[in-house]
Formats: sequence, C-alpha cells, structure tokens
Amino acid sequence: MKKVVVLFLVAFFLFASNPHLFYELGDEIYNNAPKIENLKQYDVFAPYFDKIDKYINDVNETKKFGFEAEKSQQHSDKIKYLKQLRKLSKTNDFFKRTINMYFEDALDSNNVELFSITLN
Repeated sequence: MKKVVVLFLVAFFLFASNPHLFYELGDEIYNNAPKIENLKQYDVFAPYFDKIDKYINDVNETKKFGFEAEKSQQHSDKIKYLKQLRKLSKTNDFFKRTINMYFEDALDSNNVELFSITLN
C-alpha cells in the first residue's frame, strides 16, 4: 500500500512540475532546458554560453508566468504566455539543430569525445 501512495505522489509532483496550459509546447521546452544548460560544461559550446544563460533565465521566467496564467481569468495573459512559449520554442529548436550539427561533424571527423558529448 505504501508503494501505491508513493507512486501516486511522485506522479502528482511530476505532472505539477510544468504548467499544464499549452503543455504540448511547454513540456518540451521545460524538459530540454536542463539538458541545454548542461552544454555549458563543455568548451566546444563556449560560443553559446551567453545565449544559454539568457535562454535558461527566459525559460524560468516563462514557467513562473505560465503558472500565473493558468490561474488567471484574463485571456490576454494566456495569449502572452503562448507567445513567450513560441519564442522559446524557436531557441529550443536552434539548440537542437546546433547539437545535431556537432553530432554530424563528430561522425564525419571520427571525433569520439565530441560524439560522446552530443550523444549525451
């Protein structure tokens, strides 16, 4: 019985970790943010460190606003949140394309270290 309660609580907190409003778009952004932030551990991504910092800050601010917009009765808050998500989605796609480019370069040049970084 304890296992059922624990599983229920874990599932509850997992679902509550991201705003449910526009979750199709937001979940990918919020779930990828820690992975993108981890890129700062590798020197090969040094040219993107400032962009990563700004992106992570924007994701955190948007997530806070998303929880507020869920509770809000104002339609304009929901529209503003959607626009912020769309903007973040473009940056998220940029990082996915960049990582994919580095992955393909690692394959072409047989760079095992870069391959390992991009694979993770």
